[in-house]
Amino acid sequence: MLSERATKLVMGLSKVISGKEYVIYSWDEVAKCFDEKDVSLDEVKNVFEEVRLNQCLNQKYKDDDEVCFALTDKALLIKNDYEVLEKAKVSKEKVIKTDEQGNSVIVIPKTENEIAPLTKKPKIIFNLGAFLWGILGGGLGGAIVCGIMLLVKLL
Repeated sequence: MLSERATKLVMGLSKVISGKEYVIYSWDEVAKCFDEKDVSLDEVKNVFEEVRLNQCLNQKYKDDDEVCFALTDKALLIKNDYEVLEKAKVSKEKVIKTDEQGNSVIVIPKTENEIAPLTKKPKIIFNLGAFLWGILGGGLGGAIVCGIMLLVKLL
């Protein structure tokens, strides 16, 4: 689970990086994304490592000057969930609910673009012709199998 500082770093990086492409940043640029003043580079490196261990970043390489990494889907989901929670604080709507098993679920607030629920039940059409052809095919198949069995007994 991410700490508060690690979440700040993920949010800061996701604001700067648009998707899942690899980028090369100096440690100073990573510190700028951290949104804290007077933070040492060692602290930034430690928090960055925590984010990487929580599988929010894919790291290709790092050295004393720079790091090459990409955000994962998990980091982008954390960003989206955080934004939904921030919007919910403003609108005062309940967004965290529980399902039947008691697991907490984030519910996105309703919008005008929701898909209307299915109101019509599918029709069940009874086709008499198809029914009769099915009966005829079953009888014909049974007669063929019975004929084969009689031939086997005669031999």
